[in-house]
Amino acid sequence: MIHRPIILLWVISMTSYAADLPQHPPDSVIYLTKNTNRNQVHYGVHVDESCRPKRKDPVYAYWRMLEKGPHKTAGLMFWEQPGYGVKQPKQVHRETDSGSLEFMIRGVPQRSLRLETFATDSGCRARAYTRIGNQEALFERIEIEVSGWANVHKVEIYGRNERTGEVVSEITHQD
Repeated sequence: MIHRPIILLWVISMTSYAADLPQHPPDSVIYLTKNTNRNQVHYGVHVDESCRPKRKDPVYAYWRMLEKGPHKTAGLMFWEQPGYGVKQPKQVHRETDSGSLEFMIRGVPQRSLRLETFATDSGCRARAYTRIGNQEALFERIEIEVSGWANVHKVEIYGRNERTGEVVSEITHQD
């Protein structure tokens, strides 16, 4: 009898996180950092007035130039596309006020990302999901350790367990 309230509390706490999963604005769903400076590559999704992903080239990447200021941005240069660019989805699923798609970041081709968009009272929002450490997770960021111009030493993916909110990570490359 004593164990039932404890189990019930545990189940309630797990389901309460799932209901409150983080939501992101469509222009910054996930991001990538490097150890060389504070600048970040952000990944966004173009949505229509109903918060559905646009059909043609919906996912885009851009720099947040935090070394120059909190609101400074820049597009990716052509030589940055192989590492930070996006492989566009083959299909975009669109509902009345939501949508989903799968895409890849070119520098992490073995990792498929599922992006969902949806309408809320405060406007369009989005989330990204992937497998991290053999479990489905809400995807948050990639951290890359580099030296020189393009020597990648480590790539680590971070997210949160969908049910519990626990931080999960996986090293996908390390030399």
